[in-house]
Amino acid sequence: MKKRILPCFLIVSMMICLMAPAAMAATDAWKEKDVAYGDIEDMVDDCVNFTDTVGTLQQSLGTLTAYAEGLKTQLGGLSETDPSYPSLKAQLDLTNASILQLKVSIGTIEQAMGGKDSAREQTIIAAETLFITYSSLRDQANAMSRQQGVFNTNLSALEKQHSAGYLSDLQLEKAKAQSGSLQTAIQTMQSQLTAVKRSFNTLLGRDYNQSLSLHALPFSELDDIGDIKFRSDLDDALSNYGGDLSGAGFENPDYNEEKGSFAASVRKLYDAVNDKNSQLSAEQAVLAAEQKSYDASKKQYDSGLISQLALNGAQDSLDAETAKVKAAKTALFSAYAQYRWAIDYGIVSGS
Repeated sequence: MKKRILPCFLIVSMMICLMAPAAMAATDAWKEKDVAYGDIEDMVDDCVNFTDTVGTLQQSLGTLTAYAEGLKTQLGGLSETDPSYPSLKAQLDLTNASILQLKVSIGTIEQAMGGKDSAREQTIIAAETLFITYSSLRDQANAMSRQQGVFNTNLSALEKQHSAGYLSDLQLEKAKAQSGSLQTAIQTMQSQLTAVKRSFNTLLGRDYNQSLSLHALPFSELDDIGDIKFRSDLDDALSNYGGDLSGAGFENPDYNEEKGSFAASVRKLYDAVNDKNSQLSAEQAVLAAEQKSYDASKKQYDSGLISQLALNGAQDSLDAETAKVKAAKTALFSAYAQYRWAIDYGIVSGS
């Protein structure tokens, strides 16, 4: 992983705060901080107090766990045929994955502070995990906002059908209830985004409520996946591993990847990257089909063959699949990040 030289001015800002509080607003480089994924390593090097890391992550873990429980409660009240069920289920799956990642980070940082691994590297992993989690949640929030817009548009059409006697009171009431449930979910998601952003702030030594803008994930890094060479990567991972490899047989030229728990874990991460890459390809194929379907619907609408409501449905299907492709990219990015952590730091931080 390439390291970029991007200085962080937190310590300087703290000194200015002590010496001249009135001038801090003009000089605090953190006040309107834009953070890219590639900035994190240098920020950790310059700004982190490692003793606060575990507490910060535990707070974030508690918030994510509470959010997951809320999603479980919502799912428990729905049937699998409910239109909102797939979206809520996907949210729960992604949230549970983030919870697992944070638990692993907490455990490994606690171990690192005991001296086995580098607390610096574990903190980089923790910060990057929060960054990826935030990006995933932000995409989910955007998808739900889009769904809300579709609901509102369709609800107006349904109300007209109801007034004309083509729709029952019960059907209209059910549509309104779904719209209200989605709005509540959006508000919950916004609270979750704020909580993750606050955790990122405090992890890097900032006041929890300071302004912070996290950039989009650099999906261009996924272009490197085609260049992965597991054998040489495994050699790098083993050379960076902080544990005891003596007697494990890793120097055997006829090395079998199933020998040794660490090597097996690295292999599992490698396989996960390939699996997520295949899932992304599948979703991209579905998106291409949805695009053709929408294009056909648009021609039919322009010719007066279908209604605005039908066209809205085709647009919704296209937008929903676009969101699925974005989610698949994020899942692949997360899997690839975990693989790179194993190679670059010798640390397995996922399962």
